[in-house]
Amino acid sequence: MEPGGEAQGGLGGGSPGSASPDPPSGQRTRLPERPLSPHSPARARYGRAGGFPGRLSPAQRPERPRGGESGPGPVRPAGLREVIGADSGSDPPSGPRRLPGPGGNGGRGPQRRDSAFGARPAGRLGSALARQRGARTPPAPTYRPPPDPHPPLRRDRRSNMAARGAPEAPPTSASGPLPRAGATPPCHGAGSAAAPRPRPLPPAPPCPWQRRPGRRWPAVPRGACPGRQGAPGGSGAERKRRRFQVTAARSGPVPVAGPVPVAMSGGSGRQQRRLVLHVDLNNTVVAADAVSGQGPRAALNTFLSTVTWGRAGAAGEWQWVSDRPSLRPPCPGALSYYSRHGRDPAFTDTGPGRRFSGLHARHLQLLEWPGRSHDVFSVQGEAGKRYHLLLPAFFRLLDALHRDARAFAVVFRTFGTDLPRALQAVSCALAGQHPQFPALRDVPLPVDLTPGQIRCSKREVVLTRGAERLTSREGARKLYEYFSSLEGIRGFQDHFDWWARNQFSSRGGKPLWIDPHDPSVHHIFIDDNIRLDDADTIVHPQVFMERGSRSPRRAPTSELYDICLVQTDLLEAIADQDYFLRCVRRCEENYDRYLACTEEDTLSQQWDG
Repeated sequence: MEPGGEAQGGLGGGSPGSASPDPPSGQRTRLPERPLSPHSPARARYGRAGGFPGRLSPAQRPERPRGGESGPGPVRPAGLREVIGADSGSDPPSGPRRLPGPGGNGGRGPQRRDSAFGARPAGRLGSALARQRGARTPPAPTYRPPPDPHPPLRRDRRSNMAARGAPEAPPTSASGPLPRAGATPPCHGAGSAAAPRPRPLPPAPPCPWQRRPGRRWPAVPRGACPGRQGAPGGSGAERKRRRFQVTAARSGPVPVAGPVPVAMSGGSGRQQRRLVLHVDLNNTVVAADAVSGQGPRAALNTFLSTVTWGRAGAAGEWQWVSDRPSLRPPCPGALSYYSRHGRDPAFTDTGPGRRFSGLHARHLQLLEWPGRSHDVFSVQGEAGKRYHLLLPAFFRLLDALHRDARAFAVVFRTFGTDLPRALQAVSCALAGQHPQFPALRDVPLPVDLTPGQIRCSKREVVLTRGAERLTSREGARKLYEYFSSLEGIRGFQDHFDWWARNQFSSRGGKPLWIDPHDPSVHHIFIDDNIRLDDADTIVHPQVFMERGSRSPRRAPTSELYDICLVQTDLLEAIADQDYFLRCVRRCEENYDRYLACTEEDTLSQQWDG
């Protein structure tokens, strides 16, 4: 075979030494394919005889010299002469070289294989060969983070749905849904590629003061851990009071950090907990005031004067800062009309209170007794009208708690003398005589018609009821256990003179004992005169700080507001029959967190000890 003939014939041809004619313009010459050698780099790279991504055309495919042939061999593309000579066993004209690859890899052993993209030679030369041959190197898989669960909103609804992961409705036509531009048909075979898994987040570094299994408590310097006494956060009682500070803007449960114990959290612990409801009568469940002798109209006027807010002007005139009644000041510096001018039974009839006359008339109409008058459940008012003695919201509370299978007791706590009539009305209602609540006959609550008394002094608190007599001289734990074990509905008259002697402050108010270490009982006091200002409130809360202790501490109203103390909104209680039920449920939700906070402080104190 003449070397010149091979060079004249191009890169391969029919028979050796024959020159192939030039193809016509616009056509390509199809040369016969030859099977690859077992040691061919193409077979080793792609694991099959012939064909690979970026396959060479027959005109570009190299031709190997067969056995017995002599000569320099066919002209081959630059860069392939060395490897082909090493694979075929015959050295190229430039001499033998030890290059990576099968058969000439310099003793490196077998080549690597990739299950996703076939076999490929190791080393940089293999990559260079692949690029020269036009092979397509598949891109390496890249990690894509999961989509943001809360992406920023966009201006159009379709973009918002796509950003939030919601399926976007495809465009439709008369013949059916239209395919989206660039959409890929779904793959149903086993070879479909799965989406890359998101990388797991690295574990959070452990707290240096966290107790680990198998290790002893570390020696913590005082002030280093925020959960210890002596830390910058203050003592446990101070932290708890700050945590449960209630502002005018708060209307939901109090957020408390830390886990809630299973026995104190959720519906199961709440359902097993017993409720003891201390309920005031005047302007709470009775729209009248027996102490001052006011009827429903005057009592409603008096209440409005305590929940409307204003301030004195430059000339001393009264200026309103809000047109809506509220239990708390609507803005800093606001004063209630009652704190400035006292209780006014004719508040909406004359003076600045005329602005609220429409509100007064609307709630007075809601308070009217419907249908024929009833001597037990209705009371005589002005202009020959009769009104509810006990608000329907109170009877709704009894019915709802019974339907929820709750264990509860009701204790009327009042300064007035209307306990016998209120107890009689409840007894008749539980007998099924109330025309609006006939289902109360199924509530198994005994009613004790004998009221008791609570008398306070600097030395002790004395409770008497018939032959029973308890005193706090030997410890207030007995009084707490007495109220916690009450059954049914009872009533006690508190000491009004002691409250007036203490300038109507919390220190002289109605006593209430609370033990946060006893999760089986929840005491709730509902009164219209409960206020966040301890100098002007009606309940004296006392909390046992240690388990089984006999002497409680005096707690501020802000610590237990909406947890064990509820300030009654008489207007809402008249307009909404579910008002008291919502108040109790809100207190129960907050009490779960209060118990968890108390447990956390107890563990912190034990740690300090």
